[in-house]
Amino acid sequence: MFCFVCGTSPLLVKVGTTRGDGMSDPQPYEIYGIRYARHAGLPVPVYFERESEHDTMVMDFFSWVAVGPDRTFVIDTGFNAEEAEFRGHEFLRCPTETLRELGIDAAAATDLILTHLHYDHAGNLDKFPNATLHLQTKEMEFVTGRWMCTYNFRRPYQPDHLEIVLRAIYDRRAILYDGDAELAPGLSVHWVGGHTMGLQVVRVFTRRGWVALATDAIHYYEELERSVPWTNVLDVPEMLHAHDILRDISESTDHIVAAHDPRVLQQYPAPSKNLEGFAVRLDVDPLPLA
Repeated sequence: MFCFVCGTSPLLVKVGTTRGDGMSDPQPYEIYGIRYARHAGLPVPVYFERESEHDTMVMDFFSWVAVGPDRTFVIDTGFNAEEAEFRGHEFLRCPTETLRELGIDAAAATDLILTHLHYDHAGNLDKFPNATLHLQTKEMEFVTGRWMCTYNFRRPYQPDHLEIVLRAIYDRRAILYDGDAELAPGLSVHWVGGHTMGLQVVRVFTRRGWVALATDAIHYYEELERSVPWTNVLDVPEMLHAHDILRDISESTDHIVAAHDPRVLQQYPAPSKNLEGFAVRLDVDPLPLA
């Protein structure tokens, strides 16, 4: 698939394998999930199991980082305290603070994958002034096209975030992909669409095998387990097909990480005592739920 802006053609990653066919020999990455906000009292979607229409649930907000032997990829950037107040969320701490405790300086970061440009995935971009952005061409087409005339589609976007992305493109500090691409040995992006036009998921090689960061292709594990869509959706068939893609590119369903499910915090260990509640290690096997 052609990679715009940089003018190169990245290696196509074959979907449907769990061993990296067509890829360079990978070295394992460490992956961290960074929890920075939460929202309690969210109505349970109609497709989910529930006892009554008044049931509520908790939504956790995460960004991620994949630390490799040669390169580190920050994956999505969360939002700040002002955005949390505007959206009615509980803000815990800036993701960049947790990155700093993990030994990663946002200002010096060189690679930033934006899975899509919703407000909770593309905030804080001003804190990554030197990073090359990696995103899908379709996402830029979506946020600058006629779809934004519809309130439900434009509501999860923040125009200030989009302006920073656009400036990065003009400054040749962004790479736009048309589909699947290997960004480095052991790390690739895969276009799935569904939730937004340009949603991409991230596949990472770790010591426990291939892990798929589902981002908003799966908000909660129940979507994958029951084959049901999330409520905010552009294309339902694409959203459900994304579940199959995630199964194909990961070692097993235990290697798929949901984007907003509190189970992530329950099933994976914190990297250190002082990061409990703020970060988890995702390159280790998940713990069984109590």
